[in-house]
Amino acid sequence: MKLSELPFELLLEIYKSLFDRVDVTQFEHNGHYRRSWSLYVLRTTLVCSSWYAAGMEYIHQRLRPYACHPLDFMLDTMECPSPLPTLHSQPLTWSELFRLSDQYHLGYHRHVRQYIFNVTSFLQSRKGPLDSRRQVQDAWHQVDLKESIQTVLSLCPKIEKVHILYDCRFSPRIFPTKQLDWFDDMVSGVQQAQQRHRQHCGSRSDQACAEKACGFLTHLIFTTRDTIQRCPCCAGRGWDHLLVPMLKLLPIRVLELNQVLPSRAVLACLAEKESLHTLVLRGDILIQTSRLARYGYTMSNPPRIPLSLLDRLHTLEIYLDGGYDHEWPADQNMEEDDDDHWQHSFDLFVVFRHIYDLIHPMKQLRYLTLHGWMGSASRQDESFVPLDVWLKLQMLSDRHQDLHLTLKNVPGFQWPSEQAKLRAIFDQHVHLHYTH
Repeated sequence: MKLSELPFELLLEIYKSLFDRVDVTQFEHNGHYRRSWSLYVLRTTLVCSSWYAAGMEYIHQRLRPYACHPLDFMLDTMECPSPLPTLHSQPLTWSELFRLSDQYHLGYHRHVRQYIFNVTSFLQSRKGPLDSRRQVQDAWHQVDLKESIQTVLSLCPKIEKVHILYDCRFSPRIFPTKQLDWFDDMVSGVQQAQQRHRQHCGSRSDQACAEKACGFLTHLIFTTRDTIQRCPCCAGRGWDHLLVPMLKLLPIRVLELNQVLPSRAVLACLAEKESLHTLVLRGDILIQTSRLARYGYTMSNPPRIPLSLLDRLHTLEIYLDGGYDHEWPADQNMEEDDDDHWQHSFDLFVVFRHIYDLIHPMKQLRYLTLHGWMGSASRQDESFVPLDVWLKLQMLSDRHQDLHLTLKNVPGFQWPSEQAKLRAIFDQHVHLHYTH
């Protein structure tokens, strides 16, 4: 019997036997693990139409507890180069999967919303002497990566967020030049993809759909997975200026900094972006960012954030809890450390003092959103907000009279009396959200 002739019920049992052996915890919280599983499930749906039907049914049954739209859950984020383990001698890559998806109208490529570039992986030179065989292997590897990047960018029309991944453990010993020769080709690929999507948007009769499609590559995120190795200002020292040619081409509207502060060259490039209007801060960098915004710098200090960039922003969003998921070792008392983290993170006077310093030069700021931490708001009594905090809030309101303030799980303001004071200060332009 041919594979295409197997009964539907038997195919479902085959899928269960192959893919049900999954670590639930890893699947829920580990993006690499989930993407690896997703790739090897989706590759089987390319066998024939009956395997596609059985595979889609299995995916909907398996992922029903996690998401209403399983393919969005599976394909939301891609990474290049992929850290996925090699589970097969010649595995199907994401770029090949998306190319076949486009060819056979399967639609997988239309679910990708975020793309992660692990740039420093290209800069790290291999140890030991390079013989001719290794040089050929490296050359072919670079070609494959360039083609993979261009394929994904050209085929996935809904990629909005671009993550530039900084490796805080990496510090180049020599000035990197040839390691990023492939960047020119990637920039060209981005430019061609942008042109294609502009034409696509221009031909759409539905204006709302056209505007959504034209969000292509508009959200830039500088991020890292190693938050302890180096300070945020030093994460890209010696190499991130090489990103400037690509950044000049991206139609950036939202800039997000997660435990990373880019170099002077990158900030100067971003300051020229007239489309940029929103800044998002994550990862405990509020103090450093506020100092760079308010004060100057010397040769030994990090570069000041250009005033032309700050003056253009009309939306600021800050995550006060660090903006990342809290992971606790199995033998650690979560509640005790939970309390310590909360007490350290929410000194409201310090928080609002630095917020005031940060937004002081933002003349066009209209929307300020502060994210606390779920659970922290329920731990304080009504006397938590001190007088100094109210004075800072009054100063914020006086300087930015049309400012709309949104607080989400910020402790101290969950009580009706405190909320009434807050609305009086900001002329009712206050939105409060608390999750207990």
